[in-house]
Amino acid sequence: MTSLTVMRRRMAAWAALCGATAALLGMTPAAAQTLKPETDVVQGVTLRTGEALRVGGYSALRAKALQSPRKLRVIARLSAYATGAGPAGEPLRAIGETPAIRGARDQLVLRLRARGADAVEGLPDTALVVMEVDAAQLDALVANGEIAELTEDVPVPATLAESGPLVRAPQAHALGARGAGTTVAILDTGVQANHPFLNGRVVEEACFSTTSAANNSTSVCPGGASSSTAVGSGAACAISGCDHGTHVAGIAAGRATGATTFNGMAPDANLMAVQVFSRFTDSPGNTPCANSNKASPCILSFTSDQIRGLQRVLERRAARNIVSANMSLGGGVNAAACDADARKDVIDDLLAVRVATVIASGNNGSATGVSAPGCISTAVTVGSTTKSDLVSSFSNSAALVDLLAPGSGITSSVTGSGFGAKNGTSMATPHVAGAFAAIRSVVPGANVGDILGALQATGVAITDTRNNLTRRRINLEAAVNQLAPQPFALSSGMLFQMHADGRIWAHTGVACNGAGCPGWVLLDANPATRAIAAGGNALYQLHADGKVWRYTGIRCGGNACPGWQMLDNNPATKQIAAGGTSLYQRHADGKIWRSTGAACSGNSCPGWTMLDNNPATIDIVADGTRLYQLHNTGAIWRSTGAACSGNSCPGWTQLDNNPHAKALAAAGGQLYQRHDTGAIWRSTGVACTGNSCPGWTMLDNNPAAREIAANVGGLFQRHADGKIWRFTGQVCSGNSCPGWTMLDNNGATVQIEAATSGLYQRHGNGRIWRSTGAACSGNSCPGWVMLDNNPATSTIVTAQP
Repeated sequence: MTSLTVMRRRMAAWAALCGATAALLGMTPAAAQTLKPETDVVQGVTLRTGEALRVGGYSALRAKALQSPRKLRVIARLSAYATGAGPAGEPLRAIGETPAIRGARDQLVLRLRARGADAVEGLPDTALVVMEVDAAQLDALVANGEIAELTEDVPVPATLAESGPLVRAPQAHALGARGAGTTVAILDTGVQANHPFLNGRVVEEACFSTTSAANNSTSVCPGGASSSTAVGSGAACAISGCDHGTHVAGIAAGRATGATTFNGMAPDANLMAVQVFSRFTDSPGNTPCANSNKASPCILSFTSDQIRGLQRVLERRAARNIVSANMSLGGGVNAAACDADARKDVIDDLLAVRVATVIASGNNGSATGVSAPGCISTAVTVGSTTKSDLVSSFSNSAALVDLLAPGSGITSSVTGSGFGAKNGTSMATPHVAGAFAAIRSVVPGANVGDILGALQATGVAITDTRNNLTRRRINLEAAVNQLAPQPFALSSGMLFQMHADGRIWAHTGVACNGAGCPGWVLLDANPATRAIAAGGNALYQLHADGKVWRYTGIRCGGNACPGWQMLDNNPATKQIAAGGTSLYQRHADGKIWRSTGAACSGNSCPGWTMLDNNPATIDIVADGTRLYQLHNTGAIWRSTGAACSGNSCPGWTQLDNNPHAKALAAAGGQLYQRHDTGAIWRSTGVACTGNSCPGWTMLDNNPAAREIAANVGGLFQRHADGKIWRFTGQVCSGNSCPGWTMLDNNGATVQIEAATSGLYQRHGNGRIWRSTGAACSGNSCPGWVMLDNNPATSTIVTAQP
């Protein structure tokens, strides 16, 4: 946005409004656009103009047609060459009938039918023809330069359930950012108030519509009035395209109900339906619909009606706590701010009372400008992205664009109580209008600039390759957290992961859905982090410089992660271990310390009690209040809890002295060890007597064993080939150790971790899986649910009780 400072130009604006019929400039909802395929040279064809024939999408479709046993269903777009208006490589983008387009389209339909193409049909009001063709017919189709683009006509499911998770709306909803107590105004074609997705939340309605004989327009307000604020006056009009406002409203504030499982951006927000469109018809010499590339009758919106609608929003702002006004409409392309626009004054007035006017950038595919009124500097102007985080090809783009949001293939409510998919910056805009309501519901003191700044600071940076402009695609969760960092409570058994870049995440229990894995909350993003440990409902981290930190309960907000308290700053620290309510650390010199819970004060960190000072110590393992250590000699010791007195540290009982011991695992009062031979042993609790340490029972002797993990329910092991096994309780008898059930056989497994909540595994590609408990059947091991698929994951940790 050029500026959010309220700049008053009322005299100039109202002079423009009152001085000419330009005050009645017609606007249309931002419509769906066709994505432009890559341009391909058609080999062996030269047009009579001497230029090489280029047709977008031709090469890939021809290759597919050659391989296909059936004809391909194809959509062809006429070129400017077909109507004599330009070169063959220039696609005709105009929507609506002209004699030249109609004639070129009809001739193409006849020619294709004569060549045996099937299901040939010209699409009225477009430069498009649909057909089913084989490779030879495809060649004939493009041979004379009438076609600029080809795309395969395939059904592609795309829904709001995809765009919500993309902008982290479900996670923001979990923080309470659902829009409760706020209202979003939808200035559009009206809203079906009783739609199940919206039912009960259209709390305010208005209609501003114009009957003008000179402009062939008729009011669609109740009774043909020019305005109405009665109940029902904001209902959807009954002309083609009037489902637009209901669709927009659902994106902003739809709420899951019945079989519908997805939400809009602010599912608890109320709605104000403001109908600002009029019905237009064409007549000889007066063709407002044709002039707007639309069939007659059509719906258009006068600037004056938009101003009246915005003024009504301003009047009702306080009574309804309106936080945003959505205008998914516009026209023209403006390279610079259009602050002489008559609508700017009321937009400024709304801004002054903390109401954001959120406007679509437009669908002209321009890389140098945006539509009006989105070019007004004090509006929040929104461009569209795809589900793959690319700027949509139809989206207008310029420095005037403030934010990006998903606008390609968005399914939302439509009139008739159903759902439908639409494309356009019209669909991107209500994502942002709803985001303002969601954020304001948890940060009621935030103004428009605060919320816009948070969305711009925390969103995903996306560069438009057409002009190299970078803007942010909104991330609702991150913006909420930046403005009001939210608490996130830990619990025993919770799963955590650490990334290679030091980021720490807690799992909420939500599994992946396809490639989407939204079930994680960011707790820290410090690249100094080297290890994490969890116990009970506590989480700790160790930095490369030896600093030890405890999580205090506040998740990250954007790039800020304030939820940590320093417990130590000793560079000698090499390991931390946690169990229950206890935290321990091991130094490079073998010293072991127990935290008293006291935090550091400046550089002073006295909150530690020394339990041992043996330089042979190489590992510590905690289980509740129990602590064990492993020496480099293979000796295993259990702490009695007694602290050191000076250099004397007698508080340890020896449990074993086998040099083959390589790893320990402890949980539920049980201690296990793994030998370098693959043998696995469980402690009986009997201490050593001299050099005799008989207190162990063998559970397995498989040399493939590489890792053991334990929880209160039992013991698990991972083999070198990735197989995972669960101990059944049957101990070895001689060399026979049958007491294991296979849970998985995936060679990608590199780590297992157990907790009261279950067993988890991590793959080398970063995927994390939770066991359902189901055992393998032969080579089939389906008993796993994917929780994440981030290749940055470097370790997983669970909180033991």
